[in-house]
Amino acid sequence: MRPRPAFITTPIFYPNAKPHLGHAYTLCIADAWSRFFAMRQHPSLQAFPPRRVFLRPPPARTSFLCTGVDEHGSKVRRSHSSHFRLLPKGSLRPYIIDFQGRLSVPYKSTSFQDLCENLNISTGAFIRTTSEAHKNTVCEAWRYLERSGYLYWNTFAGWYSISDETFYADWEVTDSPSSSGVKVAKATHSVVNWVEEKTCRFRLSSFKDQLHIWLDSGVLPDKSQEHARLLALTHSSLDLLEDPSISRPSSRVSWGIPVPDRPDQTIYVWFDALMSYLTAGKVSLNPTENKDAIWPPECQFIGKDILRFHAILWPAILLALGLPLPKKIIPHAHILVEGTKMSKSLSNVVSPVDMLKYFSAAFAAASPTRLSDEEVRATAVDCLRYCLVRSACLNEDTTFSLPLATETVNTELVNWVGNLLSRITSRKIISAQTVPMLDLVEAQAFMSDALLHRNLNLELETKNSLFMKQFVIFMLVLQTRYTRFAVEQFSIFSLRCLPDTFDTLWWERLQPHHSVDALMKVVRKTNAFVDRHQPWASVAVDDVMAKTVVGVTLEALRLIGCLLAPLTPSLSDRLLRRLGIRPDALRCSSWHLDLDDQSLHRPLVPRIKV
Repeated sequence: MRPRPAFITTPIFYPNAKPHLGHAYTLCIADAWSRFFAMRQHPSLQAFPPRRVFLRPPPARTSFLCTGVDEHGSKVRRSHSSHFRLLPKGSLRPYIIDFQGRLSVPYKSTSFQDLCENLNISTGAFIRTTSEAHKNTVCEAWRYLERSGYLYWNTFAGWYSISDETFYADWEVTDSPSSSGVKVAKATHSVVNWVEEKTCRFRLSSFKDQLHIWLDSGVLPDKSQEHARLLALTHSSLDLLEDPSISRPSSRVSWGIPVPDRPDQTIYVWFDALMSYLTAGKVSLNPTENKDAIWPPECQFIGKDILRFHAILWPAILLALGLPLPKKIIPHAHILVEGTKMSKSLSNVVSPVDMLKYFSAAFAAASPTRLSDEEVRATAVDCLRYCLVRSACLNEDTTFSLPLATETVNTELVNWVGNLLSRITSRKIISAQTVPMLDLVEAQAFMSDALLHRNLNLELETKNSLFMKQFVIFMLVLQTRYTRFAVEQFSIFSLRCLPDTFDTLWWERLQPHHSVDALMKVVRKTNAFVDRHQPWASVAVDDVMAKTVVGVTLEALRLIGCLLAPLTPSLSDRLLRRLGIRPDALRCSSWHLDLDDQSLHRPLVPRIKV
């Protein structure tokens, strides 16, 4: 029986506007995490793997990424109010349509599906809250909670934010600095109004003790100062929180799923949205129907501004439903534009589609040997993915700028990775089509005894007749050789440690940007290694030495290509194929590079002209 894949989720997005760079940021981080989970601890992710081991992780799916769109709620309804009308009351499918009868919400939802496709996001499920499957999940959960006594009706009063679609307590609001008599939410600065209405409430207070214990179990990151602050704030919010309202009068909020047997009430949009994870995981509250369920989530990525829903309301509902809680919830910081959070009112919203067009145009114009249209598109996608994940400091807001992204691509992907690949696979270095594929023992021998003895013998032969006269000079030379030996050993050691370092920084410390730092450090060391030994200078070194240098460098590139795969899947595949490594390639005695392949003469990533 095949093991169940790891379930990884993003929040579902509001289709009230076109996707922006923040959506792409979340999707790329989660997708890279999902891809990395699928290849973690694979035997190919070690330097100089033993014989008969795959040289790259297989494409088998061991992770399942879920995303989607939340098509309900006042925010979506308002975004269409001036152009669209609702279907007649009582209609089974609450779509918004225009005057020509065309569906609007599905159209907006398609833009998010297109974004996933354009960014090469490997989704296992794309959930829409207007689907019948999701509606059934929500209603099933509601009825279960109702039967179990966790729901009750009374008059609820509080400060309500239309834009946030949530109530805030007195301690969560403050006076607006710009308008007298106006209250705003402290967390989001959105305007709030005092509302009193009869709604259904959820007995969250029954689970406060369990939630405090769960929050301290390591489910939320706490290594950084910001994450520790968010954890402490969540504990405080939980202590102060009353039983939340999970329905709204239909007279005020009609755009959503009706409460079962109560058509005058609409299920709260956040209760509705959180159930999307159950829909994606194919979870049923009938244990006999959970054969294909994927649960619980391995990791849930959310923006830090929606932490309260995912760290308090969401686990409380799961406890009431008798379902296991998520293993990890990772709130990530925001991506900023020129130091400011993206906002339509500030006109600083950046479109990921525009970024892809920029990179595509730059690569099409910059390539000295023209890439195919498909290669241009794939390279543009991978470069945007790389820049977003490269800047993914999850505990601090990150500023995105086009000049910085361009510099990152030109420096790291063009100068360091691309140039290393071009140099080591040139005909000037590889005259034959095969190069010995070294194992760890051979690589270490080259860096230790072989190198040291060769250099010592050379010095002794040169200075034997003048040994006494030039003793001091000889000792200086010997010291230099030992220093060089130590440098080469450190290079091999760094390469051997890279997979574990990458894994620790990414998976345990939740610092993907530092994982990429470690990867690029090895790329720079490998370039320096090639510069020191100069395998193109055949007069200066013997053939064995040159082939050994090339073999070590090719192995470094193989490992670099494998570890880049979660960030830049297409670029990684092209890099590995240029090394002669197909998806099913096993380690053998030699590297097989097709020097007649015209792709070897094209840049891996063209330089962007600035």
